[in-house]
Amino acid sequence: MHKLTSWIALGLAALALAACQPVDRTYDPAEDPLVNPPQMLEPFPDDPAAVATGQTLYRHSPGSPNTLNPLFYSTTYDSYGQGPLFEGLTSFDADFEWMVNPDMVESYEASEDQREWTFVLQEGLKWHDGHPLTAEDFVFSWQAVLDEQVPALTFRDRARQIESMEAIDARTLRIVMKESLPINKWEVSGTPLVPKHIFGNPEERAKDPTMRQSEYYTRYARQQVIGNGPYKLVEWIPEDRLVYERWEDYPGEKPYWKRIVLKIQPDRNTSLQLFNQGQLDELEVTSQQFAFETNDSRFAQIGNKALSSSWTYIHITWNQKNPSVPFFQDLKVRHALAHAFNMPHVLRTVGYGLNTQCLGIFHPDSWMFNEEIEPIEYDPARAAQLLDEAGWLRDETDGWRYKVIDGQRVRFAFELLFAQGQPERANAAAVFQQDLRRLGIEMSLRTMEVAALFSRTEARDFQAYLAGWGTGVYPDTSDNIWKSEMHKEGRNYGGYSNPRVDELFELVVREFDEQKRAEYFGEIQKLIYEDQPSLFIWNQAATFVLNNKIRGVNFSPRGIHGHYPGYSKWWVPAEMSLH
Repeated sequence: MHKLTSWIALGLAALALAACQPVDRTYDPAEDPLVNPPQMLEPFPDDPAAVATGQTLYRHSPGSPNTLNPLFYSTTYDSYGQGPLFEGLTSFDADFEWMVNPDMVESYEASEDQREWTFVLQEGLKWHDGHPLTAEDFVFSWQAVLDEQVPALTFRDRARQIESMEAIDARTLRIVMKESLPINKWEVSGTPLVPKHIFGNPEERAKDPTMRQSEYYTRYARQQVIGNGPYKLVEWIPEDRLVYERWEDYPGEKPYWKRIVLKIQPDRNTSLQLFNQGQLDELEVTSQQFAFETNDSRFAQIGNKALSSSWTYIHITWNQKNPSVPFFQDLKVRHALAHAFNMPHVLRTVGYGLNTQCLGIFHPDSWMFNEEIEPIEYDPARAAQLLDEAGWLRDETDGWRYKVIDGQRVRFAFELLFAQGQPERANAAAVFQQDLRRLGIEMSLRTMEVAALFSRTEARDFQAYLAGWGTGVYPDTSDNIWKSEMHKEGRNYGGYSNPRVDELFELVVREFDEQKRAEYFGEIQKLIYEDQPSLFIWNQAATFVLNNKIRGVNFSPRGIHGHYPGYSKWWVPAEMSLH
């Protein structure tokens, strides 16, 4: 292609992409009367008669769960699907404070060094099919996670911290941790719970030792899920909805919602239409929707807005281990890509000031955040210089960058994967695509269904992918993403490796002094940010809309979900009805 023709083509492509971008506007949530109104935050009343019963809560998810088998939990959508169905020994409140689950545990004792734990289960616990739930179920579930044939990668590292787990009797569970560690209270129930009488079937286990592939195990992960939580699954229509009904035999405190419908809709515009039509009661919206599409009189008649920070960050992870991807092993290249990302423009026109620039794996509101980290600023001239230094030189004929590798002339061109139903991420990717084109790098964009994207990243079969990570209720769990050894069996999909980071993760789990723990985590954050194994983009604000009849909403570093009691204590005044 002629040089002039090539640049005209690039320019037209850039203009087409620019036309799709959100308009540059300003928004101040402090001036929005629908944001966090007092009635939405009104706590659960002392008088149960003040609460409407028999209500159905219509929730939203932009993607379907991969599975309802807790052993294989991996995505946010899995947690949406599994949450109503399963309960564990412990939980945490809106302040991320550890707590035992009162519906499951009658009492517990812990040794002074936090190494030995004994839990006494509540009387009368059972599974949805009526089978008694006993301490043996916990032992079985822990052993299943440790089984190398069972691909329970999310939990295996945590399960290995347990030296032994023993059912003293049907209601008494004794757990011994391998070491005396400050994180033991979190690790002690760090494995999921599944029914032994279902998953431990010897004949079926012999046929499918993975517990994941056969028709038998698939049935109990999708159509016939047997849980122990306050709701039972009554219907799952793939890519459409999951329906749960309150389990009237639940031995704990029963939720006031009689039914929960989890509506699957990846398109955010369609989802907002469903909310405005009264077909959804709760919806996470984009920054643009939150700022400019939920402020008319019609919306004000039915909706409120819930806004908080969340310990979730959006990133692009580079594959540094795949030999067929020769771009991202070089630190200069990774820094060049960070300098090439037009962060001010994206935060202003995609996030409208609701999101903040991400400086690594910990949120600025968290106790482990390192305030000494200097952001990598948008600087295309510096990006070009670093690419030149790394040997990726621009061809003046076609405008692209090339490098000779093992005698072959390689063009800097790669594919970025991201999930459907995430318009903010798609818009940011489109902006970045333009930034890179101007530098002579071609980044093609590929939107994928969530399950397919997860399958590709889990298989390490990608060049780059855009997604989000949450810090977790305690930051030690981040080692599953960043330790070198986790590239093989954890979630270190990009193959990041730094011996000092590995060492710090080992030090921090043994340190009881909170100040020293904060210092260790701060150094971890600084090193990872400097290494740029991922391009850290923004800290995601929690932006939700809710039916304005809903009360009892509270916030945590996970937004309005994912903590105790969460939506189970949302309520509607007795004189009102959602539907």
